[in-house]
Amino acid sequence: MKILVFSDTHGSPAFMQKAVADHLAHGGVDMMIHLGDGWRDFAELQAKYPDIPSHAVRGNCDEWGNSCKLPPSRIITAEGFTFFLTHGHSLHVKNDILMAAASAAREKAQILLYGHTHMSDDHREDTVYGTVRCINPGSAGAGFRPSYAVLEIVQGQILCGFGKPTV
Repeated sequence: MKILVFSDTHGSPAFMQKAVADHLAHGGVDMMIHLGDGWRDFAELQAKYPDIPSHAVRGNCDEWGNSCKLPPSRIITAEGFTFFLTHGHSLHVKNDILMAAASAAREKAQILLYGHTHMSDDHREDTVYGTVRCINPGSAGAGFRPSYAVLEIVQGQILCGFGKPTV
């Protein structure tokens, strides 16, 4: 199973759209996730690829104007793994990842997917509720070093890589 994870597109959906098209041309995409700050960008992508299951949460910039009805976090499962999705601003991920990791572990999630920092990351965090793998796809919007995460679930393991979108 291949999952593409995006965040922080901030009105620049071109990199995200190109990444999905490239992966569809070379093996497929089983799920798409957007971690906030670009819900309209992701809605456009969902409309273009309605047959690909997708999930999204809202970010701090999505809250302006109250038109975004996405939840601030959500829990999903795929291939036996539980994922905690959040943008991360309300859990202060720019200061410390521990609160977000503990929130994920408290919900029995093995994987925390978060955004907000615009920096890709993949590490494990120990919390009082257990160890959580923390993955940030970076920012797929136009910016300094745009990136997104490619998660592949193979034989009961999650492999994580980072794509560098091109237009």
